[in-house]
Amino acid sequence: MAEAQRISSCKNVAAQIYTMLASYPDRWQTYLPSARSVIPALAASPSLSIPERLYIIAALQALAFADADNPSSTAATADIANWCQSQWLLVLERQANCSAALRGLGEYWLFRAQPALARIHAAEESAPANAAVSDARLGAPDAVEARGLLTPSSDYLARAVQAAHTAREGVKGELLEKAAEAYMSLGNVSGKRAGEPCFRRALQYLKMAVDMGHELPEHLEDYLDEYGPLVD
Repeated sequence: MAEAQRISSCKNVAAQIYTMLASYPDRWQTYLPSARSVIPALAASPSLSIPERLYIIAALQALAFADADNPSSTAATADIANWCQSQWLLVLERQANCSAALRGLGEYWLFRAQPALARIHAAEESAPANAAVSDARLGAPDAVEARGLLTPSSDYLARAVQAAHTAREGVKGELLEKAAEAYMSLGNVSGKRAGEPCFRRALQYLKMAVDMGHELPEHLEDYLDEYGPLVD
């Protein structure tokens, strides 16, 4: 197959993945063979442009983490997810301030944290709410794991926001929302001293998103309404 055809085929697979995830996300497993076929095809397509590469990598990563809360699902797609991580890093070797690649890495680590965050949430719902229990849980394996994953996630997403600010296209509300999510999650699994700056950064990102006309999900809008005045 000619390189132009391979690239076109890879882009078509990516487009199909985006459509499926938007309309029928429970069918994600049926697209894994097609996604895996893209990986060697891209390796054999040196003339693929960076924007095309970013588009395809993001699609495969979204597929790899379509069921991010479920460890068995993410284990089944670990090869695709790890390939995406390596591709983001390759892009950054060429363009160190590529906001899309920085965001991709931030989301990769945020996705990786979801199983631990889900276990923490389940434990919190079933346990009594008191300060001693909460403090003890910060040292539990799930919290330690979550912090280890959310720290690079929040760092990469903050860098993505900064890079987007200086780029021609500017920062988008979706990116600010994602960065806020990472910082809120990190704050939730950190002690008070370490967590407070995370929550402040999250609120700053949410305010920036709202100021540019981005519509937040209801739970983030409620969070901003309740805590936003505290950082004014």
